[in-house]
Amino acid sequence: MDSSDHDRTDLNLSNGASRRDDAHRHANAPAEGYRWPRPALENSSEVISIVAPDGTLKYASSAWQRVLGYDAKAMVGANLLDYVHPDDMPHVLGETETALSEGERTTNKAEYRFRHVDGSWRWMESVGAYLLDNPAVGGVVVTSRDISERKEAEERLREAEERYRTLVETIPAMIYIQKIEDGTSATIYVSPQVEEVFAYTPEECTSTPDLWAKILHPEDKERVLAEDRRTNETGEPFAMEYRQFARNGTVIWLRDEATLVRGAVGEPLYWLGVQVDITERRWAEEALKEAEERYRTLVEQIPAVTYIDKVTDGPDEPVYTSPQIEELLGYTPEEW
Repeated sequence: MDSSDHDRTDLNLSNGASRRDDAHRHANAPAEGYRWPRPALENSSEVISIVAPDGTLKYASSAWQRVLGYDAKAMVGANLLDYVHPDDMPHVLGETETALSEGERTTNKAEYRFRHVDGSWRWMESVGAYLLDNPAVGGVVVTSRDISERKEAEERLREAEERYRTLVETIPAMIYIQKIEDGTSATIYVSPQVEEVFAYTPEECTSTPDLWAKILHPEDKERVLAEDRRTNETGEPFAMEYRQFARNGTVIWLRDEATLVRGAVGEPLYWLGVQVDITERRWAEEALKEAEERYRTLVEQIPAVTYIDKVTDGPDEPVYTSPQIEELLGYTPEEW
């Protein structure tokens, strides 16, 4: 098929001068030589236009009235660039320049805001087909549809994502997401707090699949990995306290809790987890344990009975009695 054949088939527009074609001529056609499949154009839910290279509207389908509120006949001759949002003008001009430079049979898609007859801005998605060289058209055929609802939904989603991302990235804990792959957990997201705690960037955590296991403390590694495998198989919540090494070798105690998020029909999607640095608490507990052990040893070695009684409204209640009571009186501490 040569280029003249293409011209004859584009948009069912023909240079033939048959009487049947004349019956389809649109009343708004800006010049002789335009022949249209009128029912298809006028009943289309999409806005169909023919635009000159300078932005002048040469043809407007009746959907202009339904979608944008403008009378189609009255709009012919208007420059559409006057109706484009100023912030979107560079994008629209760039797409137009691309279409004009690439020439015949080029199609371009653009999203931009267009002024409605009531003054509001509507998001439009337009696809332009370069047909300047087609004598039956002589312009860029633009098919547009209103995508305002979609863009508003996308904006609400973006705002929600930004709001929750801000929350996730400012709480005093590390949030992570893991996908299950071949029975193991692969980290796909870690909040920025991980860098403050471990000195590893989020990118390092997600790009190095075995980093989480590699930095586990040797004394905790076996039990942690065993629980990880078990919960991957059962889907039960993961909850453990264990140690990992920071980049500089410092031991970090973590409280790690994760829940398996499932889809609409119960299929496992990913693990959503929270890790809290409990190093200070664990060191404090260890110090308290050592102190208790030290003073208990001291109390139970001195040659005297030591006791603690709780003061009440009635008789004092024994809380602790050292083992020497048995040697002195023959009662065990529990009996006493």
